Amino acid sequence: MNWLNLLYDIGYLDDKGFESMSQDLSEVIALLVASIKTIKNNNQFKK
Repeated sequence: MNWLNLLYDIGYLDDKGFESMSQDLSEVIALLVASIKTIKNNNQFKK
Protein backbone atom coordinates (compact mmCIF):
# COMPACT_ATOMS: atom_id res chain seq x y z
CA MET A 1 0.00 0.00 0.00
CA ASN A 2 3.00 2.27 -0.39
CA TRP A 3 1.48 3.96 -3.43
CA LEU A 4 -1.62 4.83 -1.39
CA ASN A 5 0.53 6.36 1.36
CA LEU A 6 2.41 8.35 -1.26
CA LEU A 7 -0.83 9.79 -2.65
CA TYR A 8 -1.86 10.77 0.86
CA ASP A 9 1.54 12.24 1.75
CA ILE A 10 1.64 14.51 -1.31
CA GLY A 11 -1.89 15.74 -0.61
CA TYR A 12 -3.64 14.02 -3.51
CA LEU A 13 -5.95 12.21 -1.05
CA ASP A 14 -7.60 13.72 1.99
CA ASP A 15 -8.18 11.79 5.23
CA LYS A 16 -11.59 10.51 4.19
CA GLY A 17 -10.41 9.40 0.75
CA PHE A 18 -7.35 7.71 2.19
CA GLU A 19 -9.35 5.79 4.80
CA SER A 20 -11.94 4.72 2.24
CA MET A 21 -9.38 3.53 -0.30
CA SER A 22 -7.30 1.86 2.39
CA GLN A 23 -10.30 -0.13 3.60
CA ASP A 24 -11.28 -1.07 0.04
CA LEU A 25 -7.74 -2.15 -0.73
CA SER A 26 -7.59 -4.31 2.38
CA GLU A 27 -10.82 -6.03 1.33
CA VAL A 28 -9.49 -6.68 -2.18
CA ILE A 29 -6.27 -8.13 -0.76
CA ALA A 30 -8.28 -10.39 1.56
CA LEU A 31 -10.34 -11.63 -1.40
CA LEU A 32 -7.23 -12.32 -3.46
CA VAL A 33 -5.56 -14.21 -0.62
CA ALA A 34 -8.69 -16.31 -0.07
CA SER A 35 -8.88 -17.07 -3.79
CA ILE A 36 -5.23 -18.11 -3.94
CA LYS A 37 -5.66 -20.39 -0.93
CA THR A 38 -8.74 -21.97 -2.50
CA ILE A 39 -6.91 -22.57 -5.78
CA LYS A 40 -3.96 -24.14 -3.96
CA ASN A 41 -6.25 -26.41 -1.95
CA ASN A 42 -8.17 -27.47 -5.05
CA ASN A 43 -4.94 -28.25 -6.89
CA GLN A 44 -3.75 -30.46 -4.03
CA PHE A 45 -6.89 -32.58 -4.28
CA LYS A 46 -6.36 -33.11 -8.03
CA LYS A 47 -2.92 -34.66 -7.57
